[in-house]
Amino acid sequence: MNMENENTLEYLKKTNINTNLGLNLDEINSRNKNNEVNNFKKSPDKTVKDVIFKNTFTLFNFINLLLASLIIITGSYLNLTFMVLIILNTAIGIFQEIRAKKTIEKLSLLKESSVSALRNGEILEIKKNEILKDDILILKKGMQIPVDAIIVDDKTMEVDESLLTGESDFIKKKYGDLVYSGSFVMQGQSKVQVYKYGKDTYINKLSEEAKKYKITTSELYKSIQKIIRIVTVIIIPTGIILFINQLFFVKNQVWQNALLGSASGIIGMIPEGLVLLTTVALAIGVIRLSMIKTLTQDINAIETLARVDTLCLDKTGTLTEGKLKVNDVVYFADDSSYLDKILYTIIKSDTEQNASTEALKEHFKEKSDIGFDLQIKTQIPFSSEKKWQAVEFINNGTWILGAPDMIIKEDHILEKSNEYSNQGFRVLAVLNSVEPLDGDRIPENRETKMLIILEDKIRKEASEILNYFKEQRVSIKIISGDNPFTVKNLARQVGLIGESVDLNTISADLNSLKDIVEENTIFGRVKPEEKSLLIEAMQKNGHMVAMTGDGINDILALKKSDCGIAMASGSEATQAVAQFVLLDSKFTSLPEVIRQGRRVINNISRVACLFLVKTFYSLLLSVLMILGSLAYPYEPIQISLVSFFAVGMPSFLLALEPNDAPIKGKFFRRILATSLPSSIVIAIMTFLMLNINRFLASSNRELSRQEISATVIIYIGLIQIWTLYTVCRPLNKWRRTVVLAVLALFIACFFIRPLRDLFNFVVPPLNSLLAVFAFIIVSIILIWVIRKYLWRSFLRDKK
Repeated sequence: MNMENENTLEYLKKTNINTNLGLNLDEINSRNKNNEVNNFKKSPDKTVKDVIFKNTFTLFNFINLLLASLIIITGSYLNLTFMVLIILNTAIGIFQEIRAKKTIEKLSLLKESSVSALRNGEILEIKKNEILKDDILILKKGMQIPVDAIIVDDKTMEVDESLLTGESDFIKKKYGDLVYSGSFVMQGQSKVQVYKYGKDTYINKLSEEAKKYKITTSELYKSIQKIIRIVTVIIIPTGIILFINQLFFVKNQVWQNALLGSASGIIGMIPEGLVLLTTVALAIGVIRLSMIKTLTQDINAIETLARVDTLCLDKTGTLTEGKLKVNDVVYFADDSSYLDKILYTIIKSDTEQNASTEALKEHFKEKSDIGFDLQIKTQIPFSSEKKWQAVEFINNGTWILGAPDMIIKEDHILEKSNEYSNQGFRVLAVLNSVEPLDGDRIPENRETKMLIILEDKIRKEASEILNYFKEQRVSIKIISGDNPFTVKNLARQVGLIGESVDLNTISADLNSLKDIVEENTIFGRVKPEEKSLLIEAMQKNGHMVAMTGDGINDILALKKSDCGIAMASGSEATQAVAQFVLLDSKFTSLPEVIRQGRRVINNISRVACLFLVKTFYSLLLSVLMILGSLAYPYEPIQISLVSFFAVGMPSFLLALEPNDAPIKGKFFRRILATSLPSSIVIAIMTFLMLNINRFLASSNRELSRQEISATVIIYIGLIQIWTLYTVCRPLNKWRRTVVLAVLALFIACFFIRPLRDLFNFVVPPLNSLLAVFAFIIVSIILIWVIRKYLWRSFLRDKK
C-alpha cells in the first residue's frame, strides 16, 4: 500500500461517514453553513474585461492612436476621420465577441449534468456546485469526475486520467484509492467520498496548460497571425524612414504635409479590418451554430469543420434512431422461461445501461417472474473491447451475453446468427457453462442457449443527409463495434454503398490501415483504440477528419480527430473532449453545422484579399516614394474613403452571405494570388503617375496637390473595386448589388459637393480623368498577366 492510500484510509477513518446512508441532515446543514461546498467557479477562458482589453489594446490601435496625436499637432482635424472607423471596428469586434461568449455560456448551462449523491439514506440528483465536503457520490461509467474523491466500496472501476497526465491508459481503482477531478470513468461504478473540492482539487492546482485538451490552431488563424507579424516588423521602420524622407528629401515640402503623407502611408499598411472581420465572422458563426442547437467549445474549430472532407459515424443514432427493440428470440434449449429469468437477472445486475440492455430489459421483464431466486457469485462487466459480459451464479453455472462472433463456438449457430446480421439485425447470444469464471476469462467449454434478434429503425432522413455529404464531396466512413454485415446491410438501405471490413480479421497497425481506410467504407467490430488508429490512418493519407460520438468508447477517436462532434445525449466524458456538442443530439443537424462552418471560412477567404491589397500597395508605394523622393500623394481622410467604400463595407456585407461550397486550397496562397498582383500594379502605376506629373512640372503643366490626390484616389479606388468584382465572381444578385452600390457611392464622393469638400477633393481636369481610365485598362491587363503567372508558377496548390 502506497503513501497516498495510507493517507486516504486515515482520512476515511477520521471522518467516519456512513457510506450506506451518506451525510445526515445535521452534517448537511453544518457543511452548508461553513460553505464547505464545491462552488468554486472556474475562471472562463475570457472574461468581458479580457475581451474589451484584447480588442482595445492592440499594437495597431496603439499605432493609430499615435498617428492621431501627430495629426492633431498639424491642426488638420478632418484627417482624424480614420479614427471613427477604428473606434467603430473595435466596438463591433467587442460587441460580437461578447455576444458569442454569452451564447456559449448559455448553451453550456444546457449541457451541464448532475451527479448522484447519497444523503440521509436517499439517492438524490444534485448539481455539481452543490456537492458538499465528505458527500457520498455514485460515480458511473461515462461520467467526468467532479471532485477529488476516495473509493469507499468493494467495487473497482477504470478511469482515464489523460486530462491530468497526458496518458490515455485506463487505470484500475479500488477501495481506498483516490480518483481525481477531471478524470473520466471508463468502466465500472463505485461509491466515493468527497476528499478535495472546489479550488483545492488536484486539477485546479495544475497549470492552465496541463488542464486543457487539444485546442485547434486553424490554418486561417496561423495565416492571419503570419501576416500581422510581417506587417508589424515592416510598418514601424518603413514609417520612420518615410517621414524622414518626406520631411528632408522632398522639395517644397512643409512639415505638416510630410507628417500627413507619412500618416497616410502607415494607415494604409495596417490591415486592422482583417483581424476584426475574422473575429466577427467567427463570433457570428458561433451564434448561428447556437441557433441550430450546436455548442461551439473551440471557436477556431469552425475552420476545421469547414475543411472536413471525411466524416466518421457510428450507425447507432445516425443511420438508425438508436431505439432498439427485440424482434425475435431463438432458443436452443427447452426451458425458455428459465432462460428468460437468467437473461433478465444478468441485465438487471448490469449497472452500465445502453440501448441493447434497455431493449432486453423491456422485453424480458414480464417473462422473468418465476418461482426461484438467482444469486450472483461474481461477474465480468461488459466492455467495448471484449463485446461480452459474464455472470457466475451460485448453483446455476456461468452465463455469457455478448456478440455471437466473439463467443459462439458452434459453426451452425454462428451461420444462423450471420443470416440475421446480413438482414441488418443486431444479434446477441446467450451461452452457458458449468465451469466457473477464471479471472477475466470465460470458460472454454460453453454452449449456446439462445439468440436474441434486435432491430433498430432506420432514420427517414438518413438517405437524404448522406446524399448531401456525397454532393459536398465529404466521404462517409461508418465505424462501429457491431457486426460489419449488419452495418453494411443497413448502409445499403440508405444508399451508402461501399466495401466493409471486420477489424477482428486483420492486423490493425497504422501502416496497413492507411490502405484499408481508402479501400473500405464500413468498419465493423472496431475497438475503441482501433477507432483512433483508423482516424490517424485517414489523417496520414491527407484527410481532414471529423468524428461524431456519444459513448465513452468514442473518446480516443474524438480526441484524435481534427474535429470532434459529440451528442448531448451521450456521456459527459465524450462532450468534454469534443469541439462541438449537438445539444439536440440530432444527426440531422450535421449538414447545417458543416454549412455554417463553410460559410464563415469561405467568406473570410473571399474578402481577406481586399484588406491585403491595401496593405501591400501602401507598403510598396511607401518604398517607391522613399526611393523617388516624391511627396506622398494623398491624406489620411482620403485613403479612409477607399478603406471604407472599397474594402470595409463590401467585406462585411459579403461576410454575411450564404456560401457552403467546399473549401479549396490553402488560405495564405489563395489570398496572395489575388492580392499581390493588384498591389504591385497599383503601387507601380501610381508611382508612374507621380513621375509623369513631376516631368510635366518642367513645363508648368503639372497638377496641383489636390488634383493629383483626387486623380490617384480615383485610380486606386476603382482598381480596388475591380478587385472586389473579381473576388465576387461568379456574380449573383447580392454580390452584383454590393459591387454596384460600392461603385456608385465611391463616385458620388467626387461629384457631390459636400462630400467632395469633406474629403478635400477637387474634380481633376478632363485629360487627367481620361489618363486615369487608360491607366486602369492597362492595370487590369497587367494584373491578369501577373496573377496568371504567379498562380501557375508559385501559388498553385499542390493536392
